[in-house]
Amino acid sequence: MLRERLLVLPEKIYQEKLELLQLMEKQEEQELFLKSWEIQEQNKINNEVDAEGKLIYSSDVKRKSELDRRKLENENYKKLQQSINKTKIEIEQKKIYIEKLINEQKNLRALCILEGDDLID
Repeated sequence: MLRERLLVLPEKIYQEKLELLQLMEKQEEQELFLKSWEIQEQNKINNEVDAEGKLIYSSDVKRKSELDRRKLENENYKKLQQSINKTKIEIEQKKIYIEKLINEQKNLRALCILEGDDLID
């Protein structure tokens, strides 16, 4: 039983690390998309003028407030932000699980060393 577990754990750890990498890439892509949206909106805000050609949002505070308002009102933005938060949680859970598997592997190795070959079979 210990022998089977010791032989299976390296592959399991490897697969979990690959999944972790995929989650991290997903998070990065989502954050880049979100940042791109913010930059596009910020550019629109910076260039918006009234009928007389004057900037509507003339100060940094007004521009930031308008961007924040648009973030709150944009359903796609909110959904993507929620997805990013969910992915962050999944990443942390995956890290914890990988650490558990690694600790289990270390413990099984230690048992085998302490008890000898009798435990392996």
